[in-house]
Amino acid sequence: RIFYWNAQVVELMEVCKDPNHNIHKYIASQLYGLKEEEVTEDNSPASLYGKSKRITHGTHYGLGVLHGAEVAECSVAEFKEFRAKYFGRFPRIKVFQNEMRAKVLPTLDCEGRVISWPTGERLLTTPIGRRRLFLGRPNEDLVRKMLAFVPQSTCADYLNMGLVRLFGCEELGIAGLVSCFERPPELLIQTHDGYLAQCLSEDTEQFEALAIMAICVPMMIHGKELVIPLKLKQGENWGKLK
Repeated sequence: RIFYWNAQVVELMEVCKDPNHNIHKYIASQLYGLKEEEVTEDNSPASLYGKSKRITHGTHYGLGVLHGAEVAECSVAEFKEFRAKYFGRFPRIKVFQNEMRAKVLPTLDCEGRVISWPTGERLLTTPIGRRRLFLGRPNEDLVRKMLAFVPQSTCADYLNMGLVRLFGCEELGIAGLVSCFERPPELLIQTHDGYLAQCLSEDTEQFEALAIMAICVPMMIHGKELVIPLKLKQGENWGKLK
């Protein structure tokens, strides 16, 4: 979602905002000529859903076909075909990547002649305000790092800020919403774009409501509001959450 807002891919932003759509099912349906309801939400690499999810993520960050195919667990030919369809169906994604590339690399024509020299803009700032100056050599690897910075950094910062609101922070003197419980829920681990916590079974419903309140807070990206939804699972065994 953060990538689509940052790249301003309007159609996919609207899909993300519609609770009746699943973004990965939608993209798979568009590229494979199916109805969205015909795509099963299956994260395995062999499924259309899982394949679409993996290849789109790899494409967003500018992975080469060999690395991208390895990450997506598909053939190089399949990765290239999907990527070409993806760029064709949603051209704004390729335009955005070229805009990022133009900051550090010259723009070339089909015969390799320089059309324009890089702008030299190496300082990127996330919607939350984290800044990074990219000092690496001007090559495709640097472009990939720049493409990944805003989505990946913002995702972790967005979640961490929500977890502080939820669980509090002793160093900052923040009590956290869970302080209302007699035996407050405990945060066990943060996993970049998710977290694991435990609470008493009788507190589950109230704890989930507080988690959504604390984490799903609007942020602005290029003047457009984004709320990242929270998908919660629960259970009595950490390995078997539903």
